[in-house]
Amino acid sequence: INDGIMMSWWTAMTSFIAAVVIIVTLICCHTITRVKPVNYILLVLFTGCSTFFLAYVCSFLPVSQVITGAAMTFGVAGSITAYAMTTKENFKFMVGFLWLVSAVLILLAISYIVFSFSAWWHPLVQAFLSTIVGIFFLWDTERIVVHRRYGITHDDYIVGALMLYADVIMIFVDILACLRCVEKA
Repeated sequence: INDGIMMSWWTAMTSFIAAVVIIVTLICCHTITRVKPVNYILLVLFTGCSTFFLAYVCSFLPVSQVITGAAMTFGVAGSITAYAMTTKENFKFMVGFLWLVSAVLILLAISYIVFSFSAWWHPLVQAFLSTIVGIFFLWDTERIVVHRRYGITHDDYIVGALMLYADVIMIFVDILACLRCVEKA
């Protein structure tokens, strides 16, 4: 199975592109997210495309790293969820900070692709990325738990599920990349 997944890179890229198109469609078109059979179908398609792409990525890694990454993701997501559900703090102030950091991370990712950094730099960048994605997860969880001005209402459950799912995927990928960088260093 592992060899078959590794050989089908075009299927992985197609599933990645399909997942991006589905997530953009669901986030930009609020009317689609509230139509019952269509929203479930699109969410299942997004889950399937994301799962195949993650399987493709994980097929290149040792099983021990994937299991460690999954356990760490479970721990991070669980602890952030517990904190967001029990805290009285409002994380709305973080919106500007997250936009600023997102712009910096996009530029960092572009420079990461164009230039090659030394090995000691990679784990630091990945740990920073994991922290920022964790902040996004915290903010999204708080938006679902507390129905304030920018919160997720009961009618937007598909968008809420999609946000949390995308955050968990990013945390998992960042942890895998961090584990991979630490192994190489």
